[in-house]
Amino acid sequence: MNIIGCYVEIVKEETRLNRFNLYKKAKWPNEEIRRKASEDEWDFYGFKPVKGNIGEAVGIVENDLFEENIYIILILEMFYVPISEKNLKLISEVDYLRRKKEEVTFVKASEGYITQDKDLLFSVVAKNGLFGFKDNLGNLITEYRYELAAPFKEGRALIRDSNYMGYINYEGCEIISPIFEDANTFHEKRAIVKTSKYFSINNIGEATSAKYDYMQDYNDGLSAVSLSRKWGFVDLDGNLKIPLVYDWVFNFHHKIAIVQKESKYGAINIHGHEILPCKYDFIGGTSQDGCFAAKKGKFWMLVSPNGAELTDILYESLFAYSNNLFAAQKDGKYGFVNSINETIIPFIYNKANVFIDGIAMVKKDNKTGYIDPNNNIVIPFDYEEGEQQSCGLFCVKKKNRWGCIDRSGKIIIPFKLDESCYFIHDLAEISINGEFWLVNNRGSFIRQL
Repeated sequence: MNIIGCYVEIVKEETRLNRFNLYKKAKWPNEEIRRKASEDEWDFYGFKPVKGNIGEAVGIVENDLFEENIYIILILEMFYVPISEKNLKLISEVDYLRRKKEEVTFVKASEGYITQDKDLLFSVVAKNGLFGFKDNLGNLITEYRYELAAPFKEGRALIRDSNYMGYINYEGCEIISPIFEDANTFHEKRAIVKTSKYFSINNIGEATSAKYDYMQDYNDGLSAVSLSRKWGFVDLDGNLKIPLVYDWVFNFHHKIAIVQKESKYGAINIHGHEILPCKYDFIGGTSQDGCFAAKKGKFWMLVSPNGAELTDILYESLFAYSNNLFAAQKDGKYGFVNSINETIIPFIYNKANVFIDGIAMVKKDNKTGYIDPNNNIVIPFDYEEGEQQSCGLFCVKKKNRWGCIDRSGKIIIPFKLDESCYFIHDLAEISINGEFWLVNNRGSFIRQL
């Protein structure tokens, strides 16, 4: 049975999830079904909700739409997966791992002491269905005793023992006892945990907030919290800094959060002051200088940091990510504009993605390449398709096969892949002639899946 490790990230139990890994890793019968599955037509294509414990493998999914099965590991309590109830086979994470008597490495430690981040010097390993940790010299710092283990973050690693979550330190000691029904890894020196409700703790296990129906990880010193279906934000000390008045909120980014009220979107700053009123159909990100991509009706527009709408030019799509350039679509062509509606890169492309680390994927004349913010070609238009970079590599398609190259165009993973891949923590799962492998971003094949 072929198994695809599918690590799914979800932002909220009740909302849409980031389905990149799920739908990209499946083998679709045709492009139309693949496209539909990436949209909001879940029920029509047989997508059903599956529940389980965070971090737990909830099953092998067999579906008539797919040529291969999908091994699903939960990151939140519930998400949608493509299943057919008549042939869904549920197995637990422990049951699966017990079939593999040899040690399985889930997170590989950095080779040698070449990193200043001590969190990266430890591997998460499993044997006979139980997890443990090794240092980068291969020494066990814990026995194989945990039902679940996550990588170290900020000096603490999340573990599960007897269905309860806790944390260990670099010495393998349970610095925070496993007493929580649910828990996240540490972020900004706080971790979100749950007993009957969600609250935050510091790195010695002291509660630092009140209890809420739901909490998100801290970002810019604030955590989004929900109580009685209303959302607001608390600070690192647990003080309610922004009242519970919103129907939904996104985490802060560049000290700005997108918020929703009465089905309309707006934006606030870290002090809770309204930057944009909740009057837009959607907001597609902010630039570093605080300009917004906002949708009203059928069209997108730029909105300045003071709320002024730049309506002299309207777009068919408009998105920002991490710099001051917006990927825009106008008259069916793509280009890039700045925060004052000046065209920086002309509308000459058939497709364009936002800039990440100074490089954007673009498509022209049915060929894919990569450009810098000055429209200089970084990677030539030699490819049929391409993905955004991940962990320094670009997954591209040539002669109907996928491979991975670096910024210089050097082939790191040969053009033998059945489908595109995406690296997370320097690791990716790839498929070659129906066989699945775990590789790193240096092109080394770590093990067969």
